[in-house]
Amino acid sequence: MNIGCGVTPSSTRIHWTKCADSDYLHKRPTPWISVSILANIWLWRWREGPKSGGLSRPTAFDLEKIAPYPSEQIKGFEKHRIRMGLKKMDRINWLTVDRNYCSLYEIRNTLFNTQKEKMVQCLPEAREACQEALREVVTFLCKRYPAMFETYASSSGQRVRNNKTGEEFSLNGWDDSLSPLEIAARLSMDDMNIILKNKEGMHYMAATASCFQIGWRADERIGETIARMHAPVPQWEKEIGYAVNKFMTRLAPEMPMERASYFIQVSRPGQQLPEILFQPDGVVHTDLEPQAEHLIIRKERQSFTQLPKSGAVLFNVKTSLTYLPDLLLEELRNMVKEINSWPEDMAKYKGREHWGLVVHEHCKKRERDEVR
Repeated sequence: MNIGCGVTPSSTRIHWTKCADSDYLHKRPTPWISVSILANIWLWRWREGPKSGGLSRPTAFDLEKIAPYPSEQIKGFEKHRIRMGLKKMDRINWLTVDRNYCSLYEIRNTLFNTQKEKMVQCLPEAREACQEALREVVTFLCKRYPAMFETYASSSGQRVRNNKTGEEFSLNGWDDSLSPLEIAARLSMDDMNIILKNKEGMHYMAATASCFQIGWRADERIGETIARMHAPVPQWEKEIGYAVNKFMTRLAPEMPMERASYFIQVSRPGQQLPEILFQPDGVVHTDLEPQAEHLIIRKERQSFTQLPKSGAVLFNVKTSLTYLPDLLLEELRNMVKEINSWPEDMAKYKGREHWGLVVHEHCKKRERDEVR
């Protein structure tokens, strides 16, 4: 396999800076602040991004100069309520690439190759939707980043070329021994899922190509309804179960939506990034002693697009990580407000008893340091 990125997870050092005006590819219309993140093979962090209308066509760009798409900031709700938190998708940034692309590509490539059953699954009824999803993703990437992605006609049919990695994939089906959804996930920096509706009117995961899961594996969850997948979340079914299913039903191709979510993850010193990202058993880790410098604020940018031909929902997720000491003080305060608002069942589910005191003490220390 020819991988032109020229990096491996064990040798890469990444430097992160805030989004600057010169990073025009990922400017967004809302005044959210981009968080700086860490680097190094196992001390990294990053952010998210997707959208798809009114595309600009830069003829060339330096991938190493593109800052990660800004993650949505924690808002600091003082009254707890399970929220869908949906908004119109920032369509021009539906799928984004940035200076961390090659490093994350290597990790995703390794996970797909070594643990495919845990990452990739597709039910027969989702094959058509997976093919449609691939074409939507390729069309978008080729228009958004034409210097990096291009399609061409070959004797065996249409193919897509990733000029950064040197890889090529067929767009004609399953003849690469890779599912179309896996190809889409390999090209982009997002995990990809196909959601269909069953005879009872409930939506379920019919296909997935996901590397950075939390608390689940593809081979264990394929075919489960959204409600079943969220059964462990306290009050989820009661508060938003019906609304989520209704939203999926009413989603339209011309009105894609997105939302943000975050988790607090306990990691250990020296833990490598692939292990940090793939969390099939969850992120609380009560067997590890929580330390401020090893607590991770793990954010997801989740996008929902109804595919126009099949009517399936393409649900893609981009993960970003920020270590607790790197979180801006304002956002840290907002996070503490939300943590304090959780009822006992939610606090237990999210592990507050395990890491909560560490977060509170770190916030107090940061506030004292600011006064000095």
